[in-house]
Amino acid sequence: MTTNSFILLFVMAAFSSCNFKSANTYLEESKQAVAKEDYRSAINLLNKAIQKDPQLKEAYLQRGLCYENISKKDSAVIDYKAVLDLDPNNTTAWYYTGLCKYSENKLDEAIANYNQALITKGILNPSDTSAIRLIADTSTTTAQLYYQRGLAYYAAQQPQKAYRDFQTCIAKKYNLDECFYLSSVCWLEGNKKNTPCDSFILNSEQGKNMIKNHLAHLCK
Repeated sequence: MTTNSFILLFVMAAFSSCNFKSANTYLEESKQAVAKEDYRSAINLLNKAIQKDPQLKEAYLQRGLCYENISKKDSAVIDYKAVLDLDPNNTTAWYYTGLCKYSENKLDEAIANYNQALITKGILNPSDTSAIRLIADTSTTTAQLYYQRGLAYYAAQQPQKAYRDFQTCIAKKYNLDECFYLSSVCWLEGNKKNTPCDSFILNSEQGKNMIKNHLAHLCK
């Protein structure tokens, strides 16, 4: 083999070992892996994306969701925190952190994270549940935050606060079936019959079997 041929082979080998993919290319490839529910491969691709661009918020967010899907909630929360370090007003990262905390039955932490998410949506005093809120931001995400916080309040045995959140969702026509049902259950927690029965009657016209099964014997 001539010297020139050897040099050419060496250069080709060097180039073949180089990685010219961008962080966004790895991110897109990770989405394809997620679509196939191959979360571990997606995580490997996202690791490479983050190596290429440590400021790529979407990569941390996507990797956090992948960790959740393989039951690594602690790792997911670390990634959501990385997003918040880069962007403290990232609604999605606060929201997903709240979901993780709720799934671990860390209800106070879940509520605190939902409150932070609501602040990013322009709700300046989200912990004030003394009145039903007419949400200025009509996006599904805001109503969804109230719904999830309502679930956390209910699990934390704070049915009055949960009721307000579910009523806020009803005002915005979000997840009506479950919110009417859950509002009714919150009232029943306080041994108050009339209001849940009103909700039951309103929804029985739409054939809400979930409500019928739970309340029919109380609302005769």
